[in-house]
This record gives sequence, structure tokens and C-alpha cells, in this order.
Amino acid sequence: MGRNAYRVVKIERKFSFSVTNHPDLGELLLRNSFHSSLSNEGSGTIEIEVDLLEELLSELVNPDKALTEAIEKDIRWARRNKRDILTYQIF
Repeated sequence: MGRNAYRVVKIERKFSFSVTNHPDLGELLLRNSFHSSLSNEGSGTIEIEVDLLEELLSELVNPDKALTEAIEKDIRWARRNKRDILTYQIF
């Protein structure tokens, strides 16, 4: 079963990035999240500080271009909207 992360302000039709395709990112998010309410299946909500997400992105080993661009887009969105924390709904 695929799992994708959606930045939560409103649920958008297009997901930010695929957690299934990037399990190392999923693990980093889970270990470093400010708040997490994931089920045993890995669905739920994760909140993470924007600065920490940017730091985690630099720690990923060989992230693909699409993943990097998606996370950078979310970081820019958060900074533009003066948000310190990003919330993702994962399902």
C-alpha cells in the first residue's frame, strides 16, 4: 500500500512527496517530528519544524530531484507564510 505525505493547510489533490518511495525520509520524519500520530500502518499526521526539515533534507543519501524540489517547495511555502512548523497528513 502506498503512503504519501500531504502538507496540511487544506488537503490538496497533489501530494507533496511519496513516503513509500523514500522510506529513509519517512524514518527521519518519524524520529525527528515535533508531533506524530501515525498508526501501525504508517498513516496519520506528522508535524515537523521547518528548519529541521531543511536539515534532514541535507542528511538524505542520494535523494532524487523530485523529492528535493518537493520538500524545498514546502519549505519556501512555510517561510513565505511565516510558519515554523509544517504538518503532513500521510495516507
